[in-house]
Amino acid sequence: MIHAKATYGLPNAEELGTKVRLAASLNTILAARKLTQAETARLLGVNQPKVSALVGYKLEGFSVERLMHFATALEHDVVIEIRPRAAAKGAAPVMVVGAAQRLRLDWRRRLRRLVSARLMSSKKKAKARASW
Repeated sequence: MIHAKATYGLPNAEELGTKVRLAASLNTILAARKLTQAETARLLGVNQPKVSALVGYKLEGFSVERLMHFATALEHDVVIEIRPRAAAKGAAPVMVVGAAQRLRLDWRRRLRRLVSARLMSSKKKAKARASW
């Protein structure tokens, strides 16, 4: 598991990783169903631009809860399991298991890209503020 907080210094890294894994699962389901974005939007109760953002892993406008709701809207069960922590030290991970298992490397690549884009955006904002 990637620990993005340690790697990238992001305060919400665990949540971001969970969102990416949920989005990967949702996108796998959508690809298997071969739905258009308009059809997907009707099923999920959102507009087409939201579906486009989901497919493009632009997840800032989505909560983990909303992404789980999308899975149930697509006729998939969401199971949250609470169990004792393994012997490993550190924070217990949040794991999303499902359709995205075979996309493990893919979501890691997407997470790195998303984090990199956020960091670049932060640097640009800081640079713009400094020039004022």
